[in-house]
Amino acid sequence: MAASIDLISGLVLLFFRLSYLINAHYWARAIKSMLRQPGLMFPLVLLLLICGLLIIVGHNIWVADWHVIVTIVGWLTVLKGVIVLMFPQVLSVYVGWSDRTLMTTVRLGGAIWAGLGGYITYMSLA
Repeated sequence: MAASIDLISGLVLLFFRLSYLINAHYWARAIKSMLRQPGLMFPLVLLLLICGLLIIVGHNIWVADWHVIVTIVGWLTVLKGVIVLMFPQVLSVYVGWSDRTLMTTVRLGGAIWAGLGGYITYMSLA
């Protein structure tokens, strides 16, 4: 089961974050909309929390190899979900950002996380 979680986690990271690179303008607008209407964040935060918990429950593997990356991603996802769910005001840091700064941040995050997703996918198929 852990091998399946590795592959699914890698593919989700890869494809979801590639969309950040390809559609940065869309994601920047979506983030701005969510900041104006915080209720729009709830489904995304709930999805983050559920995905992170599924990874933790099915893949809580602490070993000195690449598998631990998936476990850490799961814990980071849960942490982010809990923080945003309990303290949505932390996202107000983005309110004053220009569209360009937000798009650059989205692209940079997309590149880093897509790279990590690609690595996880590659390692889980190898």
